[in-house]
Amino acid sequence: MNSRIKQGDSYSIMCEIKLNGAALDMYWVEKVEFMIGDVRKLWPGEVEYDTVNRLFYIPITQEETLAFPSDGFVEADVRIKFNGDSVMGAKKKLYVSVTDAISEEVL
Repeated sequence: MNSRIKQGDSYSIMCEIKLNGAALDMYWVEKVEFMIGDVRKLWPGEVEYDTVNRLFYIPITQEETLAFPSDGFVEADVRIKFNGDSVMGAKKKLYVSVTDAISEEVL
């Protein structure tokens, strides 16, 4: 999920999750939590999943990106709750680069 975001942007961030090098088998998944800075999004619910391309689409609003620190980085994290009680998080730190915006007005 290493990405670049400009403050004030609004779109969906694509994220592919692999487990042991293979695309995650959603049959075993109950819930997925995505954290980008202080922004928390959940699948199912707020995040869409494309079953054909096996990609998650994490929507992010202008208000959320304007709250990110300018010209810096925010940490990103993914945690998966499997059917039952098992929870697994990303094994490496993920970062999103944030570019400063001149205008901080929501369009």
